[in-house]
Amino acid sequence: PLGTRALFIGGISLAIEPAGSAIEALAHEAARARLLVMINPNLRPALIDALTLEVDDFFNPRNQAVFQAMRNVDAKGLVLDGVTVTAELRRLGTAEAVGRGAGDEGALGYLGELQLRCPSPENVMAYVAILERHSRRRATLAIASDIVHRIRTTEMTEAEDVVQDAMGKLRKLDLRE
Repeated sequence: PLGTRALFIGGISLAIEPAGSAIEALAHEAARARLLVMINPNLRPALIDALTLEVDDFFNPRNQAVFQAMRNVDAKGLVLDGVTVTAELRRLGTAEAVGRGAGDEGALGYLGELQLRCPSPENVMAYVAILERHSRRRATLAIASDIVHRIRTTEMTEAEDVVQDAMGKLRKLDLRE
């Protein structure tokens, strides 16, 4: 609109196409018009929720605890930062495990390490896809392992039940795609 002096863009809007490309083009146009362009790079767990990530999609128990704490903090409407997530880890009783025995300071240190190693908001979709692919692989291996164990320990007359149960689990896994 006429008289606009600044454009503020939420990082979440850049992560999903086709909106991301359209907003990026608008930002370039605004910059050419000498408007102030600001981008908030904060991606909220609500976006990750929309991408169907679950706590157990993370292999590392420390990351599972952190993700659960982040979801809880976000659900309370609080800002996600090291202090609020560490406080939630303490409330959940997982701060010691996340901090590898160093309490809140260790948990806060691990959160800082994660911030340095996590992908940028621009790559969140690729990161989620990698997480989901590894999670699906682990779940498939667990189902296969369960099949082998159950076939070895049950009567052959029950084999059909084992197969039907496994097929149901695989269908649920397939529906998550």
